[in-house]
This record gives sequence, structure tokens and C-alpha cells, in this order.
Amino acid sequence: MKKMRRTLACLLLSAAIFVCGMVSAAAAIQVPASTGKFANDFAGVLSEETRNQVNSGSEQLQSKNGIQFVVVTVKDLGGESVEDYSNALFNQWGIGDKESDKGILLLLSVNDHKDRIEVGNGLQGDITDIESKDLLDTGVSYLKDGDYNSGVREIYVQTLKKLGISNSAVSAPAHKSTHSRGKSYVPIIIVIALILFLSTRRFHGHNGFFGGFGGFGGFGGGNFGNFGDDNGGGFFGGGDSFGGGGFSGGGGSSDGGGASGSF
Repeated sequence: MKKMRRTLACLLLSAAIFVCGMVSAAAAIQVPASTGKFANDFAGVLSEETRNQVNSGSEQLQSKNGIQFVVVTVKDLGGESVEDYSNALFNQWGIGDKESDKGILLLLSVNDHKDRIEVGNGLQGDITDIESKDLLDTGVSYLKDGDYNSGVREIYVQTLKKLGISNSAVSAPAHKSTHSRGKSYVPIIIVIALILFLSTRRFHGHNGFFGGFGGFGGFGGGNFGNFGDDNGGGFFGGGDSFGGGGFSGGGGSSDGGGASGSF
């Protein structure tokens, strides 16, 4: 009996030393400081529209479902593996609430062509490692083309669908098509042709090109100047905007659940 107790004590001590070693190693990895936002584009590859969508979507997700979904892009991993870097960032930022541990991290390393979904301990029953890899695969075709905005939005939306959550703040990208690039110019050509046609007709009335479009309030102001995205930030100016308190780490943690991918 004494021998069994000593063996059990040794096993528990070894496990404790192992866990402490993992925590120390994760704490030693240098990761960026939190910006206080759910969308953190340290690599500079995401548009303002995508950042606003992620910020607004995650704000709603936290408020309604108690889940913190954070997106981070970095230029490189500083020589670390994507698994170690992601785990260190997740735990140092404390993604998710300490009690429920419902946090999700989507990490992209641009120069390393690596990505990872890190899942908090409280969600590992809802998103398995295999499912995490499947979710990353939904964005591969976009990421390989350098379309980080579509790749991030696709993975984000599909992850929420996997959780059975609908969130209108983040729009999924249009499905890729072999002819999509060529077709994308057709609406622009039609608009330009229409403008030229109408301006020519108005020219004879001595109103000139801009006179024919006075109803729009001019290209420098009026209605055109007020166009913007649904989150309140104009397409041609202004910083990130979303209605909420932003990201604040709640002490959540991950023991390495999730999956990694390449693009």
C-alpha cells in the first residue's frame, strides 16, 4: 500500500512539474500586447471593413453567447511553432471568461503561411481538433491567393455556424469562381459607360459633366461623401468603429485544443 501511494505521489508530482513547465514556456514566448480589440491586424493585411465586422460580430457574440472570438494576424512567429505561439498568445491575453473558458483565437502568420484555431477549454467539446482543421480548410483557397479578408471572414462565419450561432455583423465572402475576376469588371464598365452617355447628353444643355450629376450632391460632398459601411465607418476615411466595449481578457485559458494549417 505504501509503495502504491509513493508511486501515485510521484506520478502527480511529475504531472505538476510538466504542467508548470508548459506554463513557464508559454509565458516566455514574446507575443504582441493586446490592443483591446477583437480584430488585431499586426501584419497589416486586413481592410478596415473586415476589422469593423469582426469587432462588431465578436462584441455581439460576447454579449449574447458569452464567447470571446479574437482574430490576430502577425507577420511571423518569431521562430516559434504556430502551436506554441498561439497557445502563448491565448493564455497571456486570457481569451474567454475565467469561469466558462469560452474563448476562440484565429491566428494567421503571413510570412510563415501558417494559421491556427486555438479553442478555450470550455469550448473544446463543441469544436473538436478535427473540426478546427476543417474550419481552417474553408479559408485556404482565399489565403493562398493573398485574399486575407475573405479568408478570415469565411473561417469566422463557418466557426460560428459550427457552434449553431447566427451573426449578421460578419458577411461571408462570395464563392470563388474561375470567372469571378473577369466578371468583377463588368459592373464598373457599365457604370462608366452610363456616366459618359449621360454626361454627353447633358453637355448639350451646357451643364457639363458634373452638372448632369448635380442630384448626387457632387463627388466631393453630399450623399456620395456619406457612403460608408454598415458599422458606421466610411469607406474613405475614419478609423475602426464598433459599438461596444471591445475585447478585455477575462482570464480564459487553453491547454492546446484546436488545429493548425498551412496556406
